[in-house]
Amino acid sequence: MLDDAPVGGGGLAGTPSSLLQDALAGAAVAETPRTTARAIVEACVERLNATASGFYSLDLSIGAYVPFVPPEGVAKIEVPVSSLEVPDEQISDLSQLLSAAKGGAGGAVAGVAVYALRGDSCIGVLRLDGLDRSGIDAQTRADLFAITRLLGLVYENEFAFNLLTKLQQPLDVNKADRDFFDSIAKLIKEASGMEYVALREHRGKKLVCIALDGFGDQPELSEWDFEDLSEYEDFETALFAKTTVPASRLDPKRHAALMSHRWSKNVRSFVAVPVKVGNEVFGVLSVAARCEFDYSEVELRGFESIANAVGVSITNFRNSRRLGVRIGEYLETAMAVTGLEVARSVKHEAHNYATIANTGLRNLWVKLGRPEHDPDIEYVSKALSDLDLVLKQITAAPSSVAPGDWQRVSLGEIWAQARTAVAGRLQQAKIEVKAPQGDAEVLARPDWLRQVFLNLLLNSIDAFQDAKRTGRRIDFQINPPSQRAREIQVTYSDNATGINPHRLQVPPGSPDLPVEQRIFQEGVTSKHGGSGFGLWLVRHVLDDHHASIDLSNYRGGVTFVLRFPRPEEAEAMLARSA
Repeated sequence: MLDDAPVGGGGLAGTPSSLLQDALAGAAVAETPRTTARAIVEACVERLNATASGFYSLDLSIGAYVPFVPPEGVAKIEVPVSSLEVPDEQISDLSQLLSAAKGGAGGAVAGVAVYALRGDSCIGVLRLDGLDRSGIDAQTRADLFAITRLLGLVYENEFAFNLLTKLQQPLDVNKADRDFFDSIAKLIKEASGMEYVALREHRGKKLVCIALDGFGDQPELSEWDFEDLSEYEDFETALFAKTTVPASRLDPKRHAALMSHRWSKNVRSFVAVPVKVGNEVFGVLSVAARCEFDYSEVELRGFESIANAVGVSITNFRNSRRLGVRIGEYLETAMAVTGLEVARSVKHEAHNYATIANTGLRNLWVKLGRPEHDPDIEYVSKALSDLDLVLKQITAAPSSVAPGDWQRVSLGEIWAQARTAVAGRLQQAKIEVKAPQGDAEVLARPDWLRQVFLNLLLNSIDAFQDAKRTGRRIDFQINPPSQRAREIQVTYSDNATGINPHRLQVPPGSPDLPVEQRIFQEGVTSKHGGSGFGLWLVRHVLDDHHASIDLSNYRGGVTFVLRFPRPEEAEAMLARSA
């Protein structure tokens, strides 16, 4: 079939391009997950002379396959996951897909359906109308399977794309408790894409439900409380081991027992996620779907980011009640910054998938008897790399939340706002925070600069959890510049435990750097269960402000020195970069 195909625009000069090459060439110029998927599908339609097509992805919130790339000229159908049977050969006649459609969309329609699998889960179906299944040769079949794998990757990035968009929504804290928690549950449901949501707080020896969505009207929420945690090993693990637990990792008997409960009547898969603020876990978020599903690392990491954002939001909401302070702007910043972790995770996952796909394609070429150094292999390798870069751009775009306009601000004022946001935790931990003696004006984006100070404060609060000493103290000193000085210097210090170089958790392959440099590297943390993004983000934000941060002491506490340019110099640098 491919031998007689015309030369496509994506191939090497003078050589026929393959179906997969055409799909990759289209994907490499797309800008969003959906336009990427559309480009891949349209390449298949054009190359295979299909008359209508589409990619149906799994929507966990309704347990059905719905058009991700809507087919043109045909009715939009919904295929309940319970009615779809994936054949062993991963490809079927189109009639098999249509007969399973909701509303009886069957009929004598020629074509094929190619199923995209992740583990044991079908995450989507590539629909190609007007094709004769018997006329598809081995090479085309192999290309179609590779294409469904790429569409599966785009499906994951759509999840992250939606997640980041939802997490950037500000929350109104000027509400009654019940209304606020209802809005939290709604946000979780929208961001996770799951049908069922339950948020439980740890009180004494039980988990008490504080937010619920998707289960219908329930007269009493008390029946959703978990009185005896020993019966719920998965929630115990999430709460005390601070580990995310998907249902797929449970013992089959345990899974079956959970599904037999009346509160899980329609639930077939779920994830239990610890809700953390810093390194402190105060509850468990559970999200669930009505179909069995093999969650990817991107999705699990996404659920964790939702839980982190929710933990920060609830803590700030309660602080605002206790302190009488409206801090909605802090919530927006905190949730958006948490979303950065998802974006970076997705980029890493996209790279892994591209590497796997590239290796698999090379092996395929060898098995088909092609020369090991066939130029097509190099083309496909480059196309996969291009796709990887585009996906990175996709995930980077929504993570760049507009943090407000540049303006001259008081360092002392921004510091006071950050300190107020965590005043409840500082008081609980009995930490004295001294007000700065001086003050200075800098050019900044206030939301991001406030986040710098918040991250430093939260790190210190976590460090004091392991410090038994009394007289806990955090100092923040602003040294206004003299007339000749070109920079403003700020000193931040605490007298907690400092940093033990031997306890630093460092990602594999990280460069061997001194402690003073290593702690600012991505993924490096001194906290059990820490993300390693806190200080990395601090340096990243300060770099954007043409400022810097250095660790000058890490024994018996920490001391950071921050340096900012004078506002007039910062304005000049900003003008030049524009």
